[in-house]
Amino acid sequence: MRRLIQAAGGGQTSGLSRPEGRLRQPRTCRTCRSNRACRSNRTTGTIGSKWSDWCSRSTRTVRPQRVAGLAGPAGPPGSAGAQGAPDPTGPAGPQGQPGPGLDQDWAAITTISWHHGATVPLPQALTLLTSLRCRLSRSLSPDLVTTLPQVVQVWFEPLQATGPTPTRMPSPIFTFDGKIQLTPQTLSWTTSLDPAALRQTMVAGGRVLIRIHAGTLYDAQKKAFSATLDQILGTTSLRLPGGVFESWVFVSPG
Repeated sequence: MRRLIQAAGGGQTSGLSRPEGRLRQPRTCRTCRSNRACRSNRTTGTIGSKWSDWCSRSTRTVRPQRVAGLAGPAGPPGSAGAQGAPDPTGPAGPQGQPGPGLDQDWAAITTISWHHGATVPLPQALTLLTSLRCRLSRSLSPDLVTTLPQVVQVWFEPLQATGPTPTRMPSPIFTFDGKIQLTPQTLSWTTSLDPAALRQTMVAGGRVLIRIHAGTLYDAQKKAFSATLDQILGTTSLRLPGGVFESWVFVSPG
């Protein structure tokens, strides 16, 4: 086969021919999938024949596929990676609403019929125990006025008699029995003991301790009373609900 090429400007032709029997540009072998001429193609192949007909790889014996072996033991764990960089700080959130705050609106005892911490003679102490009265800053719940809970305790701590020896022994505490009366804003207590028995008990002097369990008193909204003495002592403190209101008077020896 001869290819004629027209020479530029000369009008002459020159013939260039490819030698017969020279291999064409290699193509992909259908058997070994190589994009280069396989060994058999370079040595014995002929033009126009299929590569798979003379591919040296196609003449090799195909060995059976080997069975995979058992998995080996797991390797040791790797070391921990380096600490990652922290994420950037996000924008600040909106300002929250203010909280309700600490509730100090609790009812309390405002006045009493005795002088807290005062020292009184025996006859005055006997009169005092016939009617202990308190005024409240808020009205009690109606059910308390009806049920009359026993929230008042009256104790007496006698003075120790001085003897010839300096040894002092523990002294007893006497409990004075009584009855309570309630109105919406007042509390009263009256002893039920015989005056002669009271005189004999307090003749040596001592302290009358008056205790009112304010935590068991509540108003119409079921809010408990506070045991604070701020109204009695003229002090200012954190007012909290509940507790025991404690006050006392001293009795001179009679």
